[in-house]
Formats: sequence, C-alpha cells, structure tokens
Amino acid sequence: MPSADLSRLSAFLLSSQPGESFEYFRGRLDVELAGLDADAEARRIRKLVYAAAQDGKFELAQQRHGFDDYSYLIRRRRPSPRGRVVRAVA
Repeated sequence: MPSADLSRLSAFLLSSQPGESFEYFRGRLDVELAGLDADAEARRIRKLVYAAAQDGKFELAQQRHGFDDYSYLIRRRRPSPRGRVVRAVA
C-alpha cells in the first residue's frame, strides 16, 4: 500500500488532538526503505514523521495485521495533568 500523502500528514500534525493517530505507511517499512523504488515523497514523509516524534509531542507506533502487514502510526501524545507531555516508559 502506498504511503500517505505529505499534505494530509502535514494537516494532521498541525490540527490533531491528543490521542489521535494517523497511518503514514502500510506494509513493511524496512523493506520499502531498503528498496530502490522508494520514492522521494515517501522519504520526505518518513523524515517529517521522525522529526515530529523527536520533539516529544508525538509518538510512533506499529500495529500488526498479519504476516508482513503492518500499519505505521504517528499519534499525538496526551499532556500530563500538569501540562507536560507524558512519555511512555518501556
């Protein structure tokens, strides 16, 4: 399945509410990135997703649907009661 488009991802990052998520890729991301056919927009989407997660307001998740079938999600974090972002601890 192709990646989400950059304009929809940008709109999500700007207007999402805490707890909302967005599927930015479906399939196997490692295979897509290793392949020679990964397009420039797909790479820009990945960079934007990772940059948004780095600032702490978003988190990344992966959901398995079946063999070699995954959804890659970005989700806006919920703020803590004191207004700070709550970070998950593994």
